[in-house]
Amino acid sequence: MGPSRPLAWLHYLAAPLILFWWFYSLSILDPTNVGWIKDNQDPFQAFLGWTAFRYSDWQWPLGMSRLVAYPNGMPLIATDSNPLVSIPLKLLSPLLPYPFQFEGWWLFISVFLSYGLAFRLIRDLSGPPLASAVGAALVAVAPILPFRWLHNSLSSQWLILAALSIFLRPRPDGATVARYAGLHALAVALHPYFVPMIAPVAGMDLARRTVYRLNEGKGWLRSLAPMALGSVVIAIAGLIAAWVTGISVLTHVGADVGLFTMDPLAWFNPLGTSSFLPSWKTGWGQYEGYQYLGLGGLFLALTGAVILAVWGGRDAKPFGHAALWLAPAFAVWYLMAVSPTVTAFGHVVLTFNADNLPLFGCVLTIFRSSGRFGWPITYFILLSGVLLTLTLDRRTALAILAAALLIQVVDLVPLAKSVRAGTAARGRELTSSADPWRPIVSAAKWIYVSPDVTGPDVENIGILLKLGSIAFPGRIPMNRFYYAQNMSTEAETVANATQDERVIAGEDLDPAVLYLVNNNMLDAWTRTEAPALSRLAIFDRRLIVPPANARPDPARLLHFAPATSDRSLYEIVRDCGDECALALAVGNGKSKGLPSDFVKLMNSRGAARLDDLAGRGSYAALLVDGRVFKEAVSPDKEAVVEGRPFGIDVRAVSGGASALASS
Repeated sequence: MGPSRPLAWLHYLAAPLILFWWFYSLSILDPTNVGWIKDNQDPFQAFLGWTAFRYSDWQWPLGMSRLVAYPNGMPLIATDSNPLVSIPLKLLSPLLPYPFQFEGWWLFISVFLSYGLAFRLIRDLSGPPLASAVGAALVAVAPILPFRWLHNSLSSQWLILAALSIFLRPRPDGATVARYAGLHALAVALHPYFVPMIAPVAGMDLARRTVYRLNEGKGWLRSLAPMALGSVVIAIAGLIAAWVTGISVLTHVGADVGLFTMDPLAWFNPLGTSSFLPSWKTGWGQYEGYQYLGLGGLFLALTGAVILAVWGGRDAKPFGHAALWLAPAFAVWYLMAVSPTVTAFGHVVLTFNADNLPLFGCVLTIFRSSGRFGWPITYFILLSGVLLTLTLDRRTALAILAAALLIQVVDLVPLAKSVRAGTAARGRELTSSADPWRPIVSAAKWIYVSPDVTGPDVENIGILLKLGSIAFPGRIPMNRFYYAQNMSTEAETVANATQDERVIAGEDLDPAVLYLVNNNMLDAWTRTEAPALSRLAIFDRRLIVPPANARPDPARLLHFAPATSDRSLYEIVRDCGDECALALAVGNGKSKGLPSDFVKLMNSRGAARLDDLAGRGSYAALLVDGRVFKEAVSPDKEAVVEGRPFGIDVRAVSGGASALASS
């Protein structure tokens, strides 16, 4: 299969395209098709991170965007936005339409590169072109690849095949180190999770070269040169990539290593992706450790085991020697994937405290989805099955590989259906032009988001994504956003602390800014009767202070009306009707002198216990839409009622006469 037969090269495109068509909807190759993205949280996050970067001014590091984490900015990696593609694509931004997504094409490129790398490796190690193509297709269709369709960066699993390819096809020291260095730079620029997957391969390769040199009698100094110099070059390449993309500015990743682990027998557990094999229960979050080989892959692994047992692998001895050298790497990956809490069949069987391990706190804690570290083992098992099968005669090997591929494709029908459904076309509209948030967001100079809105709650994440989809194309920044693993920088932490302090004070809020306020700030404003209360409103079940020039739908906007000294309790309750929430707290002897007209009014609104007050009794009530929703009374202690009217947490505690209403 050489250059003299150009048509033979068509399989490099045809095979990946067929595999891609089987698992994904081809509609995602349309860059303007974003409907499938907005319906899935993680692709939406990555897309908006790229969008914010696209419309930000250039700054250093190149991968930083000031539209998120305003005013200091945040690197692309914090939103899983593929810096390797986003940075060069930003140069073409003036020529690109909006919206523009590259997630679909990157998924295809990942399949394309996986197939191409697997084919070249198998072809060079075994020989038969057709059998190599079938084997490469089986490796490229490893279930762990389409299973990750929600994360386009994590679909770059061809990085693992590239590392194994460098290891299994030795070249001179300089060329090998250069390849590993480039691969590490790519891994950092795509997703740092791949670094622990390829670094052990490079490390064992350099160790192997050192041992070979020692055996040749070249002395310790000359023998250690590849290990020492190679490690430095590889590390420098990764650090440069981290510097350029902005990863180096990150100062905190709120994660726990092993939060999402791998079942020790994950290669046999399809997790609902098999047509034939049943699934078993897994521990919490162990979908991140999905490693199913597929029934075809299991058949091929079994075939390889039989070949080893019966014939000893025949011509696969060089491959076997390489496998022995990688054994320490396999052990490291496996231990990282299943620990520190080992869970089998949904039950914890072993746990240990790894916090005191060397470098653990500053290195491994950023890898909370440790179950992914089984990926290199999965790819090596599939490659081993293919290469061992190819030690048989050509016809037998081709028949076995073709049968394994057919079994694999049929077995993974549930996975293919799921991925195709997730990537099916859903239109080109990202956010409706009639979205009620648009007039508010578009009128803002920038958007302040209070701390609790960035929590893991799906509803909170949803509002951040919605605001970003409106704000970023209009170059409107946000101080907080939805970041992967709660990533942050020191500059962002300081800036947000200053902003939070100013907002809690409730004074001198910028009339051009949209504020999303939390309940703690509401409490602080109420206690101090801050001027910001006069601008506070509820919109889409959110506490906000809209920009002064915003023109939102008045039917959706509920204004807060704090109680004032010139309004009596009777007047406050009387004026509370539909779309009104009112918290009342009466105590400290005030209950004894309540006006009769107020008591009658409360009774007409559904109060049943106000007449029970006597002496220094305490009373608290929550009215919603003008009716008593909850009430509490105590003869000698505080009375407390709690509720969540219009999505806002409210707690009324007796201890005086006060009220707060929204109307």
